Amino acid sequence: MYVHQSDTRAKVGKVDWAKAYDDYKNGKGTILEIAKELDISPTIVAKRFLLNISDKLTVKQWLQDTNEIPNGELAVQVMMAQYADPIFGQLSHCVMRNAGELFEYEVAQILKKAQISYASENSLRTKEFDVTPDFKLNIPIEILSLFASGHCHKDYLKYQFNSYANRFGRGLILYKYGCTRSVMKRDPKLIIAEELVYHECANQLANLRL
Repeated sequence: MYVHQSDTRAKVGKVDWAKAYDDYKNGKGTILEIAKELDISPTIVAKRFLLNISDKLTVKQWLQDTNEIPNGELAVQVMMAQYADPIFGQLSHCVMRNAGELFEYEVAQILKKAQISYASENSLRTKEFDVTPDFKLNIPIEILSLFASGHCHKDYLKYQFNSYANRFGRGLILYKYGCTRSVMKRDPKLIIAEELVYHECANQLANLRL
């Protein structure tokens, strides 16, 4: 399941967070119960409530390690909120990150097998690039271990892909689990690949060398 950013931002912006936090403090519901009532991610609700008692940097650390939260009952509720959140919780982030790293490894092996030299995201970061695709040949390559809906692709295009295209020129986007037909429409800045088929992908990548 993918919850695109525009929907999430719209919902979050309509919530009376002061009232929601007062309800929580007055024992009218747990973080999970209030999140369900608001139809908002439990992790986002937990983050909003934590911001009432500390700064953003500390809250970020607390979300990563709930043991650091000084209030034990609150720490348990934040932990439960994250476990129950399939999209924005720490566990889901770990799963997505691991899946993405595995997919990057698969693409790296294809590039090596095809004897195509490339710059990795980490090497680009050391050169202080303002944006960093996963791989950079003569064109940049960005890979995502997910199925892309129209909304999903639109968000990535707005917040990530356009920056890559403006910085590096025309690039390749690989959606490991496919995408909707609308995503496959021709884009002058991007080459969209629906899936990773090893021998076919290797041939496509080889043809991208200038």
